Amino acid sequence: MTTTREVWTALEEAVEQRGWPDRMLYALYPAAMGNRLRRASYQADAEFGEQQAQRDIRELVRAGWLAAKGERPGALLRHWPAPA
Repeated sequence: MTTTREVWTALEEAVEQRGWPDRMLYALYPAAMGNRLRRASYQADAEFGEQQAQRDIRELVRAGWLAAKGERPGALLRHWPAPA
């Protein structure tokens, strides 16, 4: 069984290895724990603007760390851990 601290530490290492900003931990951690990620939640947790949150999430989807789930473009999207 993996503890939340172990998950956070593993994510910290992965983010650092990729040269991503630490704020991306706030997007990856909920997904790694099996929860959905909403842009608004990430934006509030990391304390920055909507555009930055959108760019970060897009980058994580592009890198294969998150997968978007939604009905159509412009719909409310949820992001989940990408399938391994």
